[in-house]
Amino acid sequence: MREALQTTAISLVYGDSVLNEAIGVLARRAQEQRRADQFAGLMNALLHEVPTDILVWLSSETQRLYDQVIELVRSTSGDLNFHDALIALGCRLLGNERPRSKLRGRSFSEFRAAPAVSGDHGMPAWVIRLQLSDPHTGDGWILD
Repeated sequence: MREALQTTAISLVYGDSVLNEAIGVLARRAQEQRRADQFAGLMNALLHEVPTDILVWLSSETQRLYDQVIELVRSTSGDLNFHDALIALGCRLLGNERPRSKLRGRSFSEFRAAPAVSGDHGMPAWVIRLQLSDPHTGDGWILD
């Protein structure tokens, strides 16, 4: 489809948020299809097709942190997708090593937290993954 669009002299526009989502989908599909070993090659192919000089930056912070985000996604083999890597780096740079927001209007202290055991290979030491569960509803989340 991309080639067909290019032959019609249509300009393709890639926003940073579109690339963010595409990298997340690649990571998720590679894991679901048990092809995680192919993630690095797939991501490299995508980044080759969408170099930074043609991206439309919707966020100056995303543009500033882009190389670090891509490196973090690579170093975790996609366990941290683009969005999660951007959030982790943003928190680290802002000095917010512990979450300070609230879930459903309640503080994190109201939830049971335990280290999450799955998918932590290659995760940088400064990224803490927690399994949270709501004692009232049984709902659970994994937070990085």
